[in-house]
Amino acid sequence: MSGNNNNEQIKKFAVVACGSFSPISIAHIGLFHEIQFLAEDKGLELVASYISPVSDAYGKKSLINIQHRINMINLALETEDIILDEWECTKDEYTPTVFVLQHIDEIVKQKHGNDVKTLFLCGADLLDSFNAPGIWAEEHTEIIARDFGFMVLLREGFSVDEIIAKNTYFTKYKENIITIEQEVFKDISSTKIRNRIKKGRTIRYLTPNPVIGYIAEHGLYQ
Repeated sequence: MSGNNNNEQIKKFAVVACGSFSPISIAHIGLFHEIQFLAEDKGLELVASYISPVSDAYGKKSLINIQHRINMINLALETEDIILDEWECTKDEYTPTVFVLQHIDEIVKQKHGNDVKTLFLCGADLLDSFNAPGIWAEEHTEIIARDFGFMVLLREGFSVDEIIAKNTYFTKYKENIITIEQEVFKDISSTKIRNRIKKGRTIRYLTPNPVIGYIAEHGLYQ
């Protein structure tokens, strides 16, 4: 694990993971635990962890019905201190990430105080996409970098320092960016789980057992 040296202003934080979660994997859950360890190592306080799945309106081919995804996430989180927020996923239209962060940040501040920073959990590859034209609205980039922040999962082939240097807002608000390395489960992904199901292979240890049972019961990802 590693942390950005420029995080002096962050003392208490919540973290928000957005995505498809089709299905949720052990890697998703394990990363939240890694973040807790990072916080302890850095003398920070993680006050809450949130999962916000995208709605069906996102239109990704690998998405299955949101109710199935909600049910699987709830099964996976039965023994976890991770919160499923359904505000985004139950909408009939796609919701830009900045609005999801604003929604959860309001909840976080009501529960834990105004001194808590809400961080967007993403991979370094996604962080780099903020530098690609036409993907993220400039005003959304500024708001996320300024008002919230990033918990960035290191990825091979991506330099977070270089990504920050290329972006005016990331450079200006770099104290709001923390990096983390996922030491376990790094080779597990929802894509691999779906592919193994299609091939008739076991997905044991890749997602929690209740999720495996649910997938089998409903014949998902065949």
